[in-house]
Amino acid sequence: MVSLLLDLRNGDNAVHGGDQAAVKKTSVTDYILSFSEPGSTDKAIVGGKGCNLSLLTQAGFPVPPGFSVTTTAYRQFMDSSGLTSKVLTIVNSIDYNSADDVETKTANVREMMMQTPVPLEMVSEITSHYAKLGDSPYVAVRSSGTAEDLAEASFAGLHDTLLDIRGPEALIDAVRECWSSLWSARATSYRQRNSFDHSQVDLSVVVQRMVSSEASGVLFTGNPMTTATDEIVINSSWGLGEAVVSGIVNPDNLLLKNGDTLHVIERSLGSKEQTIRRDPSKHQGTLTEATLEAHRARFSLGDEQAIKLARLGLRVQEYYMGFPQDIEWGIEDNKFYLLQSRPITGVEFSWDAELEEWQMFPDLNGTTWTRSLADENWTGAISPLMYSIRGFSWAQGHECAAELWGNPKLQHKRYWKFHKATVYYNCDLERDIVKETIPPAFRGGLLANLPASWHEEVAEATFSWLGYLKIYARVEALRPQLYKGFDLQKNKWYKKFATEGKGMPRDQLNELSDRELKRYVNHQLDVEDEYTRDMWTWFFINARDMLTLLSLLLHHWYDSEDKTAFQAIMTGTPRASETMKANHMLWELSQMIHKSSVLTEKFQTSQDGAAFLESCKEAEDGKAFLTYYREFLDLYGQRGMPDRDIWFERRCEDPSIDYRSLQAMLKTPDAPDPQDKEHEMNKQREAFADKVIAKIQRSTLGLFKAELFKVVLDWCVEFVITRDDERNFLDHCTLSIRWGFMEIGQRLTEYGLFESTDDVWFLSKQELYHVWDTRIVTPLARAKITARRRDFHRMLKRETPLPLYLVGSAAADLDTSESAADGVHKGIGTAKGKVTATARVVRQLKDIGRVKEGDILVVNSTDPGWTPVFHIVSGIVLETGGILSHGSCLAREYGLPAVQLGRAMELIPDGASVTVNGDAGTVTVVEGGKM
Repeated sequence: MVSLLLDLRNGDNAVHGGDQAAVKKTSVTDYILSFSEPGSTDKAIVGGKGCNLSLLTQAGFPVPPGFSVTTTAYRQFMDSSGLTSKVLTIVNSIDYNSADDVETKTANVREMMMQTPVPLEMVSEITSHYAKLGDSPYVAVRSSGTAEDLAEASFAGLHDTLLDIRGPEALIDAVRECWSSLWSARATSYRQRNSFDHSQVDLSVVVQRMVSSEASGVLFTGNPMTTATDEIVINSSWGLGEAVVSGIVNPDNLLLKNGDTLHVIERSLGSKEQTIRRDPSKHQGTLTEATLEAHRARFSLGDEQAIKLARLGLRVQEYYMGFPQDIEWGIEDNKFYLLQSRPITGVEFSWDAELEEWQMFPDLNGTTWTRSLADENWTGAISPLMYSIRGFSWAQGHECAAELWGNPKLQHKRYWKFHKATVYYNCDLERDIVKETIPPAFRGGLLANLPASWHEEVAEATFSWLGYLKIYARVEALRPQLYKGFDLQKNKWYKKFATEGKGMPRDQLNELSDRELKRYVNHQLDVEDEYTRDMWTWFFINARDMLTLLSLLLHHWYDSEDKTAFQAIMTGTPRASETMKANHMLWELSQMIHKSSVLTEKFQTSQDGAAFLESCKEAEDGKAFLTYYREFLDLYGQRGMPDRDIWFERRCEDPSIDYRSLQAMLKTPDAPDPQDKEHEMNKQREAFADKVIAKIQRSTLGLFKAELFKVVLDWCVEFVITRDDERNFLDHCTLSIRWGFMEIGQRLTEYGLFESTDDVWFLSKQELYHVWDTRIVTPLARAKITARRRDFHRMLKRETPLPLYLVGSAAADLDTSESAADGVHKGIGTAKGKVTATARVVRQLKDIGRVKEGDILVVNSTDPGWTPVFHIVSGIVLETGGILSHGSCLAREYGLPAVQLGRAMELIPDGASVTVNGDAGTVTVVEGGKM
């Protein structure tokens, strides 16, 4: 990254070094370059520090004046004295496995260098430039290596810095001491360990007028702890900054937020045990002394000063093309000076904060965020592009709904936050939603998206029935179709998705001009956005309340002791959902293969789905299979992906998706038709419903209660079907959006702006359109793509579990996790039944082939692409989602016991024998398996 920035800021950045057979004749003017001179930004000549200080000086930043003693001077000093060959001979003889040998031989090198006189013409040049800085001024003499601040090796603190040096003789000694620090034990070992060629390293020395700092320290324009690029960290202490840089003090720490306004959000007082300042007794050099108690007890930098410094730091970051900077600073007479700036290394920034450009409301300090709701509604890895379009759509849907409800407490708050390829939901907003819109009697099962430590307070919070009824009255008055004509409304949208939302055939998109293509993609996005605004209240108020009411009616009117009644009455549906229809067609395709020896042979000998489909063209059975498969794709080609994101290929794009599902189904070729199983489940549901209704009818006011119960039950069953069908039709529109952005990505690749079409997924819509409109990809944009792709693929593989909660940008543990007793893990039962079988932990859909008949599937969450495996498993354990999550609904439809258990993939060993008890909501590890 550093090399890239320097290449962009200067032209020539050639590497200089190596022992030379003959001493090169060098002009004395090559020895010194002041910060303001042309050529002083060539890192090969002035090293990293010198280059950056020259860049900052020439850009007009407040940098104390100074100059660089170039690498040419160092090389001339080494070569003219014969030191180069002698040093390399010693260094190459070191046994780097022996600390004593390293220390002894490098000490010999340094002593040899310190005893070697500096050439007179070089001394003359250095002292001449020193005189230009003032009348015998105090200066800092700092090593500036040519390999400093690389992303792969920073060389931080390995070379010497000498402060408050005064006088020509002392300056020449200090320069030579910096040169010799190139061969200290720590620097030499570091190069050896990182495979740097000792003969190719040079050192420049920076000489800079000292700032007699009242306070000083380090500023990071991005938070190195949380990787948040909208947070600024300042470490500050009294005196010279070496105390902070060298780590000998516990400094004051200030955290600033660079949001709508720049402000301090957190501060902690450091002990600041010691202060480094100029040594008055020697008139040069520094001393370290105990900090006065009065100074230790107060902050060395005030809030206003911190904001002023942060603004200066952000200007520097902007100058360095947006890359977060590590800046050393000092303050003298209330004026800030920059003593160094370099890109922050060793931190995996991904610029997540810049994906929030679409946000309508500020990110309030101290907001608590949870991953739980996002896990259920988004599932899996989330690309920056998907977040920027659907995050906006859903946040807008909530805001419009909150306005419809007429409750100002639920308006003007952020809904989502992007973090490391997943999305976090606003717990503070959820708490308000529960308190303002959910009667206390309904709240028990609706607190899953809040930390457990909040549950008691939220469950018992006071409630306004008047405000609650006002919501329904406003919806009835302003949006009556949500109640009276919902079926018409729903069918209108399904038709729109299947026609207008379906968009243009993919092969016709290349006929659009760039302008037309952007307009087309925006139109497809508008279709989804309008639907979200239209249906939000129905999903998040009406459906929630009706399902909760059904649960309460069962508890109070049927049997308060039956904990599985809700699951039983919601298992099975009177008509097949689109997902069930798709699974039935896929099962029929598997039967066509199973019953045909020709197709069975072709399937078993094919390496992948594409090869199998191609081979089907050769036989009559194959042609019949292809005809039915095309019908299947016409209806459900927009589905099959493992998760929601538009990054994932659909079955119409990748035949291997269905190939893997068919492989799983053919492991149990004699399994019954899933429709038959569904019919059986529905019979059981109807029988149970009749039993419940009969009991209610026998109670006081039984006939009235029974009719009310049937209305609520019918509404809830219809909702479950509608919820599933909605995804099927919405996916038509999502696929058209995917193809539109893929065409944009393809064109940007052809224009030479993207390295591959895949780059399109890792910029927000706003960032992508900036590239599209300007035809410019900045180094920062390229860095964002690389970093976000890294995070996305980590999340895809679930390599690094992300925290369930964030407070601000920092991970927080807000739930008390209970260890399992006797191998029993307590979760939430989401589908009734009990089974003991082998646990199969599956992190990605591509590994679905590992699942064997009768296994218990242990997975984070499921989307429609996972449903074929439900045909062969005996139970399911989900990490996220509630009783209405996709996996839970499908488990009930298939009659599989299911439990939601946080961190299930960590807690349950793959291959272990486990018992899933959906009635009790437990998973018991019986024996075996390994993590």
